[in-house]
Amino acid sequence: MTTLHEDILFNNAGFKITNNGGNLTGDAGLVLIKEFMNQIEFDSIIQQLLHIKDHRRSPQHTSAKIFTQLVFQIIAGYKHDAAANRLQYDHLYQLLLGQSKAVSQPTISRFFSRLRETNIH
Repeated sequence: MTTLHEDILFNNAGFKITNNGGNLTGDAGLVLIKEFMNQIEFDSIIQQLLHIKDHRRSPQHTSAKIFTQLVFQIIAGYKHDAAANRLQYDHLYQLLLGQSKAVSQPTISRFFSRLRETNIH
């Protein structure tokens, strides 16, 4: 019997890419995007370049995490931020962001409202 290629990612050994019919998601390609983001140190780049004044009292999600989820959503083809309401409980997005719950649509809307001309570039 032939076995298909199996690979484990550098950024998270808990991710295993295989074709054995296990847990399925329609957005599995984002795992490879996450791997690329880790290779280019995307989190470090975001920390250096994303400066948004945040006056929230006890934020559950950082601006960097919100922005990163938006990047994943856009790449996956979710054009509207309302998709976040469904995706916030998606296990793949939780793993990609390293959080127990992904970002909701109202949080994304508040993120957009904090954008100003000085921090959009």
